[in-house]
Amino acid sequence: MEPMKNRIIFVGAVLALLWCCLVFRGVDLQLLPHEKLSGLKERIFETTVKINPRRGVIYDRKGQELALSIPSRSLFADPQTFEKPYYAAKKLSGLFNRPQKFFLKKLLNKKRRFVWIKRHLSPKEIKTIQSWKLKGLHFIQETKRFYTEGPSLSQVLGFTGIDGQGLEGIEKQYEEVLKGVEQRLIVKRDARGRPLFAAFTSFIHRMSGSDVYLTIDRDTQVYFERELSQAVKKSSARFALGVILSVETNEILAMVNVPNYNPNHPLTGNPIFRRNRTVTDIYEPGSTLKTFTLASALENGIPPSKSYSTHDGAFKLGERVIREADEKKRFDPFLNLSEILALSSNVGAAEVALDVGAGKLRKTLWNFGFGKKTGLEFPGDSRGILRPLPWRPIETATISFGHGIAATTLQIANAYSALARGGILKKPILVKKIQNSYTGEEKHFKTSVIQRAISENTAQLLILMLAGATEESSTGFRAVVPGHLTAGKTGTAQQVNFQKGGYKTGEYISSFAGFIPAHKPKFVIYIAINGAKDHFYASDLAAPVFSETASYAIRKAGLSPILFSENDFISFSSNKPEVSKPQRSPAAVGTMPDLKGLSLREVLKKVHGTEIKLKFYGSRRVIRTIPFAGQLLPEDKKVTVILN
Repeated sequence: MEPMKNRIIFVGAVLALLWCCLVFRGVDLQLLPHEKLSGLKERIFETTVKINPRRGVIYDRKGQELALSIPSRSLFADPQTFEKPYYAAKKLSGLFNRPQKFFLKKLLNKKRRFVWIKRHLSPKEIKTIQSWKLKGLHFIQETKRFYTEGPSLSQVLGFTGIDGQGLEGIEKQYEEVLKGVEQRLIVKRDARGRPLFAAFTSFIHRMSGSDVYLTIDRDTQVYFERELSQAVKKSSARFALGVILSVETNEILAMVNVPNYNPNHPLTGNPIFRRNRTVTDIYEPGSTLKTFTLASALENGIPPSKSYSTHDGAFKLGERVIREADEKKRFDPFLNLSEILALSSNVGAAEVALDVGAGKLRKTLWNFGFGKKTGLEFPGDSRGILRPLPWRPIETATISFGHGIAATTLQIANAYSALARGGILKKPILVKKIQNSYTGEEKHFKTSVIQRAISENTAQLLILMLAGATEESSTGFRAVVPGHLTAGKTGTAQQVNFQKGGYKTGEYISSFAGFIPAHKPKFVIYIAINGAKDHFYASDLAAPVFSETASYAIRKAGLSPILFSENDFISFSSNKPEVSKPQRSPAAVGTMPDLKGLSLREVLKKVHGTEIKLKFYGSRRVIRTIPFAGQLLPEDKKVTVILN
């Protein structure tokens, strides 16, 4: 009897132990965290769909919206609950103009619980689908990128992909800043694995992206784009590029690529026009580079009065011959530095470069930023081409007038900005600030100094020489803005044939680089028009665009016309030019007569009996008056007459 009792006690103990194990396991499963079971639970009773957060807004410098995210509805399906897949595939095929088998493959995939049908539907598409009343098709709220200005500024802003990721431009460069934190949609399921769509609005905390404020002025951008578009149409050119910089801050106020595309529908345009060519594409700058050749000469002690032979338009250098851009045109036998710049003499520039020497010329070009990246935070910032030394004499000669060297639109504009700033090269900037959309915390951006390119005295002297390059007898005359002293340089360069070598026949890049007002530069404007078939000379094509755009910029800035005095003209008797600030003009009455070409006696005779008060500089014949002919006279009737 005793053994039986012991056996019963043993069995009872074992059963009690097993029961305790079951209770402990139950507590473990129900109350304690368990990664494996939690994962199994989520797979069986929940499914997670990734949804993009609100992407940060891109603004212009004044807070005007350029790119923002707007509500959008997308369509998805649950194949495991779909009742009429063949019928639905046929309806979807007709609505979205895609093969029926494309949708059927999605709807018959019973292994999936969530498949996208179409992202970002139009209101008409949504209404049509709702009318079908098909079980298994569901809408979900997303956001879609919208560009308020359409094609304007498209290459700068870039665009986003179907999932909201930045693919080009600012959208790509500042992807991590704009995109925010990924959002997840948790969809509950019942015991059979069917989604409970009534509860599908359970979201994990949403973190939107930060907002980006550009340095771009939207109104100036639109105006500049219009002017370049008209120039392209007028000349039957392939495309045009342009940049406007603030001299003081080196902020990019406008950055133009024409033609452009619509970033709201990026895949419908030509892919070639989606990249920002002002930053990525390089080309030979032509005569706009002569400015920096002369800067090297002045910086290395060559006086502006030194004259060089023009060789009757044909300068033989070894087996090669340097000719003027217009081979029919003949200059005086000798030209000084100012005349070489004003008349844009290739032969004169070549002589100057050979006098300076390849090493010193290359150093000056390097100091102005040629051959290296600008430092702009933007995809594809190119360094251009500046050959290493040694240079052959023919290379030194051709580089002096912008051939044998390649640069981007932004590089050239930035070099002129350095000159207008007194010789200090800075990094250009395109983003003014980044603002956290939740905390309001702001991060501001400012330009930084790269190096001093030339001395301030050399820069001042060269600025006045560039002002002379817009005289009536100079190539840049059509760039002048009436009432404001304008400085700048034209450039007409043949296009390089990168495939076959050499140059393309009859294809040119017409450009103009300058700043305004010349006495106290505020804006640098650079224009390049590629492949013009009609009126391709820069003096006829690019210079007038500069005049119109500069005129708009200074009007917008509220700058008044000025009256010059004798203190505004440079004296070459000193190595240190002294330039005073021009006085603002009072309200003007009357019109300035045309005195150009007259002698001193003839001028006095013509103005006899009027209230005009004359100040003369020079002798022989009148080459310029301030104000210009046809402009309003100032109230004090004082006129400056410059003779040759």
